[in-house]
Amino acid sequence: MEQLLQTVLDWVGGHVGLTLVLLFLCCAGESIIVLGALIPTTVVLLAAGAFVAFGKLELWAALAFATAGAVAGDLVNFWIGRRFGERALRSPFAQRYTSAIERSRQIVQRHGAKGLMLGRYVGLVRPFIAAIAGAHGMRLLSFLLIEFLAGFLWAGGFIALGLAFSASLGLAAEVAGRLAVLIVCALVLVWLGFWLTRRSVIAVQGHTEEWLHALLDWSHRHRRLGLLGEALANPDHPETPGLAIVALSLLALGALWLALWWGLGWREYPPALDALVYQTLHDLRTPAATAAAVAIAQLGEWQVYAPVAAATLAALLWKSRDRAAAHWIAAVAFGSAISLALFALPTFSTPLEYYRGQLRAHFSGRELILATVIYGFIPVLLATRRNARARAGFYGTAIALLLLILLSELYLGAQWFSMGLFAVLIGALWVAALGLGYRRHRAQRVAAPHLLPLVALTFGAAAMVHWSTGYAVRLDAAKPWWRLTAMSAQEWVDGGYRKLPSQRMDMAGRPKLRFDLQWAGELPDIEHAAGAHGWRWPRRLSFANMLHWLATEGPVADLPVLPQVHAGRYQATVLRLPIDEARQYLLQLWPSTWRLKDGPRIWVGNLRVQQARTFYRLLRYPVSDRGAQVPVAELLSGLDGFELIQGSGEDGQPVWLLKPKKP
Repeated sequence: MEQLLQTVLDWVGGHVGLTLVLLFLCCAGESIIVLGALIPTTVVLLAAGAFVAFGKLELWAALAFATAGAVAGDLVNFWIGRRFGERALRSPFAQRYTSAIERSRQIVQRHGAKGLMLGRYVGLVRPFIAAIAGAHGMRLLSFLLIEFLAGFLWAGGFIALGLAFSASLGLAAEVAGRLAVLIVCALVLVWLGFWLTRRSVIAVQGHTEEWLHALLDWSHRHRRLGLLGEALANPDHPETPGLAIVALSLLALGALWLALWWGLGWREYPPALDALVYQTLHDLRTPAATAAAVAIAQLGEWQVYAPVAAATLAALLWKSRDRAAAHWIAAVAFGSAISLALFALPTFSTPLEYYRGQLRAHFSGRELILATVIYGFIPVLLATRRNARARAGFYGTAIALLLLILLSELYLGAQWFSMGLFAVLIGALWVAALGLGYRRHRAQRVAAPHLLPLVALTFGAAAMVHWSTGYAVRLDAAKPWWRLTAMSAQEWVDGGYRKLPSQRMDMAGRPKLRFDLQWAGELPDIEHAAGAHGWRWPRRLSFANMLHWLATEGPVADLPVLPQVHAGRYQATVLRLPIDEARQYLLQLWPSTWRLKDGPRIWVGNLRVQQARTFYRLLRYPVSDRGAQVPVAELLSGLDGFELIQGSGEDGQPVWLLKPKKP
C-alpha cells in the first residue's frame, strides 16, 4: 500500500499539468448526466486534497481547475437548455430521469437562483437545474456568477476535507501504518454498510407489496409448508405461532451450524478462516486503536443495551403503544432465549482466551445477538409507516453501530469471525421476521420525538456509567500478552541477539525502521546512564504541546515526538539528543519477549536522526531522516554501568548490544 501510494505521488509530482487537466475533466464530466454516474468526482476531489497535503499540487491551482471544470460542465447544460428549451427536457433520453427533472423544477421554483447553489450538492439534480435555468431564460452573467461561487465552495469543501484527512493520516501513519489502515477500513466499511442499507431500502420500496402477495399465493398453494408465510404476512392470521416457529428454527439452525463448522465439543485448532482474520487484525494492533475498540465494544454489552431496552419499553407504554410494546417484549424475550440456549452449547474459547491457553467451552456471541435484536428493532418501530428515505436513515444508523461493535469485538479478539457474523445474522433474521409480522398486523406508528430522546439519553448515560466502571478492566485484558523467554548473557552476545526482532513490526510493504540496538537492563538504569551523557526526554504528547505542530518554524526540540508502535505497544522509553535547531538524535526502546537468565529484560530499539516535516503549512512534526548516518559507537560508548558490543544481523548490518557490566 505504501509503495503504491508513493508511486502515485511520484507520478502526480512529475505530471502536475496533466493531473490538473484530469481534475478539470472529471469535474466537468461529473455535471453531464451520463458521465456523472460513472465519475466518482467526490473521490477525485478528496484525492486532490491529499496531493495538496503531500506537496504535489498547489492548493490554489487545484481549486482553480476544479472550479473551472464544475462551471464548464454546468455551462454545457445551461447552453442545452437555452438552445433547445423544454424540448430537451421532454426528449426520450430525458424521460428516463423524470423524477430528477421534477425535483429540479421544484428546487428552482422554491429557491430561484439559490437553487443553482443547492443543486451543486444534490447528485442527479445538478445537470437538470442548469438546463432548466437556461430554458427559463436566466441571464448568462447571473448564471456564471452563481456557478463560480457554487463551484468554488463545492470543490473547496471537498479538497479541504481531503487535505485535512490526509494530514491526519500522515500523523497516523507516522505513529503506525496499521493505524492509518484501520481508520480507512473502518470508515469504508461503515460507509458501505450505510450506503447498501439505503440503496436496499429504496430498491425494495416499490416491490414490498408485490413480494408479500407472492408469498401469500405460495402459502395458499402449499397449505402445510406455507403456514409460516400466512402467519407472518396475512393480517387475518395470528402471528404468534409463526414467530415461535421462526425462533425455534433459528435455534435449530444455530445448533446445526455450530455442529458443522465448529463441532460440538472441543477441536484442536480453530477453522482456518477464523484464525486468518484474527491474526490479520492482531497484526494491526495499536494502543490507540485498542482503546477506541474497547470503548465501542462496550456499547454491545448488557450494561448498555439492557437499560436501552427498558427505556424503550417504558416509552412505548407511556405513549400507549400497546402492540408495539408487546412486539418489543417478544423481540427481547425470544432474542434472550435464543442467545441463552446457544450459550449452553459447548463451542470454542474466544481468540484471546485460546491463544493465552485459557480454554473454556461456551458460545461467545450471546451479547452480539441481543445487541443486534435491541439496536435493530428500534429502527423497525421508528421506520413503520414512514417513507423510504426516513427508513433508510434509521436502518443505516443501526447497521453502522452494529458493524462498529462487531469490528471492535473481532479486533480485540473477543470473537471469532464466523461466530460474530453468525450471531449478528441470527439476531438480524429474528428482527426481520418480527418486523414483518409487526408491520402486517395493525402496526402502530411510533413518533421519533416520543422515543428517540429517551433512548438516546439512556444510551449515553448507560455508556458513560459502563465506561467509568468497566473500561479500565476491559482495556487491561485486551493489552498484548507476552511470555518471556530467558537466555544467558553469553548466549545473547554470541548470536542469540539474532532471535530478537530486526525491525519494527508494521504493515507489510511499509518501509520499516530497523532495530539496530538491543539493550539489557532496567529502564531506570538505562535512562539514568543516558541522561548523564546529555540525553533528555522530548516534549510529551499532549493537547497543549500539539499546538506547536501548527507553528511553521522553530527548533525541532519544541515539537512533541509522535509515539510509534511495535507489536501492539508504544515505546517504553524515548530520549533525544540535539544536533542543531533543525535536527536531533532520537533513541527509542520497546520491550522484547526475551530476558537474560537471572537478569533484566532485553529491550529492542533504534537510534536515528529526526527532522521536522511540514504538511502544506498546516502541520509540522518530527519524522525520521532515513538516509542520515548515526555514529552509534560515539554516542553510546562509555555509558556508566553498561558495555557496548557490536554484532552483525542476518542482513549483514551492524547490531549494537548494551549489556550490564559485571560488578
